[in-house]
Amino acid sequence: MRLRRKLSFAATASLALLKLHTSNADPRYLERAPLGHFEVDYHSAFRMMRTDDYCSSAIEPESPIDLRVSKAHASHGYDTVRISIVSYTATAPMLTRLKDPEEQLIWDHSAPFQYRWTSQFDTGVKNARCVGSSEEGEGSLKSYSYTWGGYSESPAPDSKCLFDCQGLDECNFFSFYHNHTTKESRCELFKSCTECESTESVGLLQSPSNPIQDKDNNTLVFNNSSFYDGWTTTKKYGKSFIHTALVKIEPGRDNPFQVDGTQFNVKIPLDGSTAKFVAWGDPCISSKFVGCSFGKYFDAYEKSVNMINTLAEVDGDSGFDGFIMLGDNFYDSDGTITTSFWKRLTLKAMSKPLIYVLGNHDIWTGGAPAAGEVYDPLQYSLQYFGIDTVVSKENGNYFDYTINPDSPPPGSGKKYQSIGKICRIVLFHVSRSQLVFFYQRRHRQLRTQLAGTSLEGLAFSSSTELTPLTRCCLTSRRRAISFMRV
Repeated sequence: MRLRRKLSFAATASLALLKLHTSNADPRYLERAPLGHFEVDYHSAFRMMRTDDYCSSAIEPESPIDLRVSKAHASHGYDTVRISIVSYTATAPMLTRLKDPEEQLIWDHSAPFQYRWTSQFDTGVKNARCVGSSEEGEGSLKSYSYTWGGYSESPAPDSKCLFDCQGLDECNFFSFYHNHTTKESRCELFKSCTECESTESVGLLQSPSNPIQDKDNNTLVFNNSSFYDGWTTTKKYGKSFIHTALVKIEPGRDNPFQVDGTQFNVKIPLDGSTAKFVAWGDPCISSKFVGCSFGKYFDAYEKSVNMINTLAEVDGDSGFDGFIMLGDNFYDSDGTITTSFWKRLTLKAMSKPLIYVLGNHDIWTGGAPAAGEVYDPLQYSLQYFGIDTVVSKENGNYFDYTINPDSPPPGSGKKYQSIGKICRIVLFHVSRSQLVFFYQRRHRQLRTQLAGTSLEGLAFSSSTELTPLTRCCLTSRRRAISFMRV
């Protein structure tokens, strides 16, 4: 929920150095400024993921299919889920219900992503520049220079370069240079990249005279401008497509399905029974877009992946029924952090129903409309998660693409869902006091409804709408929720 401070990058970097150089400084408590690029080896697993040509940190996915399962909008009935596959091809995979006899199912929607996250990228290799196939028309597509205008212009210095690459089907790599002092930036787009040169020799990544250690005695990289400056080469995994369908299942038992030969089970608890969830809020693993003080110190990426994959292996009554993501999910503007995480999840983990709430940073990278930039994801990151919204109830469509996010205002992120004994899943990303303040100030027509009352029986979705509900009660605190059964 925190808002990114509107300080100059040089000022915030200097502040970070000052804090770290203070005696007895503890890096856990450093309020990191956004870096504008991913940290070198921002999680430990990346040290093993670079290709031999040093041009990519692409991740080999744990699962043969990129699966999403979400609970359908309550209007479709308790026994309905949305099953989705995210892929890099327009060719729809075959979805089959494994019963006797087998039933081939039809996707309701099969199309490319629109407006945002339309391609997926790795998180790049720092201090690497593509030099192979440099002739235009061969490997090189185009190159240009510009001066970055700061966070009021875009979520990161390379946002323009990434958007240009994802807008060109033939672009598969881009190399990007940035100097945080002069704001000079250069973008080079490539069809292919057969070789990358290391640019690490331009400067040390740390100050040998003043290294800073984390709790495991690993040197933290904060003290040299080359940490902020230099070349990064990023690989495009491919253009993003989603194939999705609303499917009836039988609650309380395994419902086996198959997608192009890969089998998985979908299960939700019996209607009226207790549901167990893993609830997860504000996961922060990188400081590229918003300062992340704890991500690298605790290796939040690797530990979170291991936690989810391990819990997903627990079957029966000891297992759990699904995941809830409470908002500010990875503080990710362009999908690169989310993609790097989701590729590490196992098929069992992805077959668990997902309930996903947009946080303020999921809509505006900076955390509020006033901190918004032209490349903000708004509600369009929901495409990646296969979430069923109220749009499917209103007109049968998967998503509302009628509003171009570059022509505000956006619309459609509203949703509510039902699973287990909770008659409605009611989630807040902000505290109750913040909610009342928001609506008393910005939605005067609701002031009489809220004045002098609690928020019992009201569901708050995506900072856009209050939906009256019956028979449901909740209490909420910032980044935490509790449910009261009826």
